[in-house]
Amino acid sequence: MDMLTRHPRTSIAALLALAIGGTFGVCFGNSMFMAAADSVHRLPLLSGWQHLPTIFSSDFLLFSDGKFRPLSYGLIAVVRSFVDADSLYIWHLLFLLIHWANAILVSRIVEHFAGGWRAPLFAGLLFAVHPLATVIVNDAGFLHHLLTPTIYLAVLSVYLRSEQGATGRTPYAALGLFALGLLVSKVLFTLPVLLLAYEVIYQRSDWRRLVRMVAPLALTGLVVSPLWWLLKPHPLHFSYIVFPPGATWFTLYSVISAVEWYARGLLLGSGIPVNLREAVPQIYDLASWRLAALTGVMVAVLASGFVLMRRRQWGGIGILAMVVVMLPFASTTWHNVDDYVAWKYLYMPLAGLSLSLAWAMDQMRAGRRRLGVLLWLIVPLF
Repeated sequence: MDMLTRHPRTSIAALLALAIGGTFGVCFGNSMFMAAADSVHRLPLLSGWQHLPTIFSSDFLLFSDGKFRPLSYGLIAVVRSFVDADSLYIWHLLFLLIHWANAILVSRIVEHFAGGWRAPLFAGLLFAVHPLATVIVNDAGFLHHLLTPTIYLAVLSVYLRSEQGATGRTPYAALGLFALGLLVSKVLFTLPVLLLAYEVIYQRSDWRRLVRMVAPLALTGLVVSPLWWLLKPHPLHFSYIVFPPGATWFTLYSVISAVEWYARGLLLGSGIPVNLREAVPQIYDLASWRLAALTGVMVAVLASGFVLMRRRQWGGIGILAMVVVMLPFASTTWHNVDDYVAWKYLYMPLAGLSLSLAWAMDQMRAGRRRLGVLLWLIVPLF
């Protein structure tokens, strides 16, 4: 306790490393995914840095579901220049280090709002040991999902720590990181939406501040967006999934139907190995009671986030983040892949859950309610 009080950041980082080592040690060096012949880090095009021009071209899109996200694959190519594809321990260590960095970033953002060490440590541990992380950390093909919160949270952290500066402008570091993040995942396009809600609802900023702080990020997103919309692989090499007319709405209904499974995974860590494409009921009727009920749940959760933010309670930011970062996966028009419902999409919402539960724990502890202490049991439960 004394070390946590005197050196909170260093102590939290060390405890998070111990937690990740303890929970992931059982699968460290496991060959289930890394040793597979079709693992993405074994592609000849990712065997060295000299292939970077090809990786950043439209020709590589046939290896990435037709999505322009070259930076994560470029990182694999650079690492492959020095590390053999069969060095499983090194690859696992790399992915665990990125996961550790994500947990630290979650704790730093909570520290910005709560201060002290209890809430940041709780949020970091919740993110670090959650079973959903195993879906991402143990598969080289999901490196872009692993890097998404790294850049997303880094931009958010830089933004939050610079908002009180004398210039009142978006720092260049945030803009640079944001531009890089747009080459990793389309989830980064939701960050200006989250910051806009933060400034308007939580900070109650005027339009001048919005222009100075949020507009540069939004404009950067607009400049980079044609790479996602217009770059396509050659149709002889890769064909996108063709959905029949009206299927966009049906898949949206199914994404809403998956909310129940997503909630189980996020809140309880249960059902995660299940194949969601087979488990989630398909809905084809707008009048379905299940669609109405789950839509009501989503609206209620989103409304609670807005209310909390309006009352300047930072837990609302986490609640809003959980919903906002899922928007790019809600429509097959923008996310035309076969697995439009999958556990891998919840790694980023996990950061929002950690933030909101850390707020709840901090509020209950401040009010000396025992439930705030009981929330710590969530960590060993996971």
